[in-house]
Amino acid sequence: MSTIKITKNSKNIGPGCKYLLDIVRGCKNQCLGCYARAIYYQGSKTEFDQPKLLDFDKQKLSNQLKNFSKKEEPVVRIGVNSEPCVNIRLLKNVVNLCGKYNVKIIIITKSIIFSKPLVDVLKNSNVTLHISLGMISRAQSDEKRLAEAKRFEKEGIKVIYRIIDDVTQKPKDFFKKVIKENKYILVTPFRARSYNIARAYNLDLKNYTFHKSYFKPNFVNKEWRKKLNRFCGEIIKNNKAMRLCGRCFID
Repeated sequence: MSTIKITKNSKNIGPGCKYLLDIVRGCKNQCLGCYARAIYYQGSKTEFDQPKLLDFDKQKLSNQLKNFSKKEEPVVRIGVNSEPCVNIRLLKNVVNLCGKYNVKIIIITKSIIFSKPLVDVLKNSNVTLHISLGMISRAQSDEKRLAEAKRFEKEGIKVIYRIIDDVTQKPKDFFKKVIKENKYILVTPFRARSYNIARAYNLDLKNYTFHKSYFKPNFVNKEWRKKLNRFCGEIIKNNKAMRLCGRCFID
């Protein structure tokens, strides 16, 4: 069985993107247009949609975290290629260990449920919760995720609302409300891997360029541009992909 360990993420840049610490392989959310299945699992639905927990070797992970904590900006992301809240006990064990070595953690989730024991663990570590909003999936509704995130925020947990949307169009009313009511947001320009996915999300492909396996937006609507410093993702500029990397953790 594979063990939980920090791995280098060659597919991203930025201090909060370079290192991954996934605790499970696969994801139950079945998001339409999931990049993780396409890139990391070569489209295998059977393998990806049946999550398998990785082995928690406390001593090995402790040794790795001890060395990792010496980096100038020791940040790991949990949940980039999977749904980490599939097993809260395992998540708590890993977060506790990261806290022991002062490693900053970004937890990316679409399925978090409020619980006091989880809050207590998060409070004792340097954690930023990323609540993803906008994808068509079998996970909680955006409204449910938002409500759960608010409960964590009221307990003093740091939360960033990650909005995934067609940035060539005006923001939807729901997202306007999220932006208005919350200080910390990240906007990820939606990218589609195929025509079928683009149609499912009603993308106007005249506004997109197919670049390295994805349709990526050619421009940002003026209403979204107000939040350009909070963008995290790629747009096409002068026929080249330009990476925008907003700060994805809260000190």
